[in-house]
Amino acid sequence: QKRFGSSFEFRDLNQLRLCCEIYMADTPSVAVQAPPGYGKTELFHLPLIALASKSDVKYVSFLFVPYTVLLANCMIRLGRGGCLNVASLRNFIEGGYDGVTDLYVGIYDDLGSAKFTDRIAAWDSIVDCTFRTNDVKLGYLIVDEFHNLETEVYRQSQFEGIANLDFDAFEKAVFLSGTAPE
Repeated sequence: QKRFGSSFEFRDLNQLRLCCEIYMADTPSVAVQAPPGYGKTELFHLPLIALASKSDVKYVSFLFVPYTVLLANCMIRLGRGGCLNVASLRNFIEGGYDGVTDLYVGIYDDLGSAKFTDRIAAWDSIVDCTFRTNDVKLGYLIVDEFHNLETEVYRQSQFEGIANLDFDAFEKAVFLSGTAPE
């Protein structure tokens, strides 16, 4: 309600179920295909806010969008209302985790970069050494419009590093598409 107002309602029962599955189900990954305008962003936005509100552990999540032009809009939209601390993934890649960010937003090229995959691989030791705690965990890895990873032939070489990413290190991986082929 703090983010969307007291009159917020899910669009339909399926949207509610998907949101609950992303947040509460034990499945390691969730793939969602829904038409543009359905509210796919809210499917992960609400669970991210719920993760950020936990007081016993800090979760750090990552959102990847296909294009730089979508980056700023996503950061503004998801940071609006003050429920999430949102920052550019470039900050994480260049300086590591800052101790306050809930969600880093980057582009697909960053998802496949060695600096990102290396930081994720060393997450536990980096967090323990830097913050002297093991109560900072990897939250969600969210890939928006994931079908672009297959259809964008001209950037395929930049995506090869994604195979080196340990998806199991995250609480959950969420893959979204408005136009994924059958």
